[in-house]
Amino acid sequence: MTSATTAVGFASLTVSEIVPIREFGYFAAFGVAAAFVIAIVLTPIALSFLRRIEVRQQRRKASLQGLLAWIAEVNERHPGKVAGISGILCLLAAFGIPRIAVETNFLEFFKKDDPAVFQVRFIEEHLTAIDILKIVLDGGEPGAFKEPERLAFLEALRAFLEAQPEITRTIAIPDFLKKVNQAFHDGDPQAYRLPETRQAVSQYLLLFEGDDRAEEELARLINFDRSRVRVTALVKMIGSRDQEALLGRIASWMKAHCPPGIHFDFSGAVKISATVMNSVVNAQIESFALALVMITGMMILMLRSWKLGLVSMIPNVLPILLTLGLMGWAAIPLNIATAMTASIAIGLAVDDTIHFLSRYQIERKRLGDPRAAIRTTLLSVGPALITTSVVLFFGFFISIFSSTRPSIHFAILAAVTIVTALLADLFLTPVCLLHLRRGRSLDAQSKGSRSRSQT
Repeated sequence: MTSATTAVGFASLTVSEIVPIREFGYFAAFGVAAAFVIAIVLTPIALSFLRRIEVRQQRRKASLQGLLAWIAEVNERHPGKVAGISGILCLLAAFGIPRIAVETNFLEFFKKDDPAVFQVRFIEEHLTAIDILKIVLDGGEPGAFKEPERLAFLEALRAFLEAQPEITRTIAIPDFLKKVNQAFHDGDPQAYRLPETRQAVSQYLLLFEGDDRAEEELARLINFDRSRVRVTALVKMIGSRDQEALLGRIASWMKAHCPPGIHFDFSGAVKISATVMNSVVNAQIESFALALVMITGMMILMLRSWKLGLVSMIPNVLPILLTLGLMGWAAIPLNIATAMTASIAIGLAVDDTIHFLSRYQIERKRLGDPRAAIRTTLLSVGPALITTSVVLFFGFFISIFSSTRPSIHFAILAAVTIVTALLADLFLTPVCLLHLRRGRSLDAQSKGSRSRSQT
């Protein structure tokens, strides 16, 4: 069951529109399933050769009994304080979640002293910008961009674009026509301007028809029937939020100054990057919602109780809320790497809950007393929960030594989620079960009082 919920957590990423995230979900889910098969087949064989493992396991359990007994005592004596502290943490996380910034800046993926950062900045300062934004304008009819008025609009658009601090240079058909016009006037600098008539524009463009190389270069700026043009802007490498702001400013200017009959659209790396970041948010919400619904359904089926199944999700949602709150308060951006955290974390966090509740149901039937069953469960499966969580913690935390910031952020978030999930299972799950037992006791008392009053 734990392998199934973990696989579901990874598989929920496959609903993402972003190909790397979707492929990661497929391969990770397959890896979990393969690990389950290998563990079931090979682990019993390996254990048959390790006769001393039982003695070591007993010693390890004994070393944790004191801690687990203290936790059980806290849960029994101070359930209100445990619930109150959990509520305060949830409240703090709730205020931090709106602070999460959706931002992907590929330069910030690297540390400031990384050679890649220096090389990109050197190219931008001494040569040209790296990213490209393309604006495609459709005039709606053949020859639309032979009109001097529309070419003047393109020149005004170029001037606006080059006035933006993020843009270093633009390339458009007006540049080409001004150079040809200057050449026709013996290189006179005063002639470096747009042709004044439609006939002159047609003649200049006609000169390059029949030359394959010239037509290929011209096709990058304007199509064959002169109804569509493309303006290319070279943009500095900036974050996705700045890219989206830049696109917004350009769109507003275009809507205010665009002549009637002309429609425009954006393309290029800048547009793709800004669009992908919107998809990251949608993918985060969709994948987490899918994982939450599927895992909740699996818990209800496994426990054969919808109340117990719903209660079991409380200590599993708490670590996710705390992790998202940490992202907001610590200014960790939501990007392609960190977007996977919530869906993966809930698949990992629910594992400990499954072990705890499965054992609790056995002890509940055996002992009859829910309080004694909770304490016995905590003392019996607690060492295993702590051990597996410690292994997972260091398995993720080792990536903190990575050279890229997204890997470091993902390692921190995953490690924090695992620790908070363990604490929630050790403290919050027993408190929720105690509360559920009290609720049933009150229901039983009310039913008994009603039956006595009727008699």
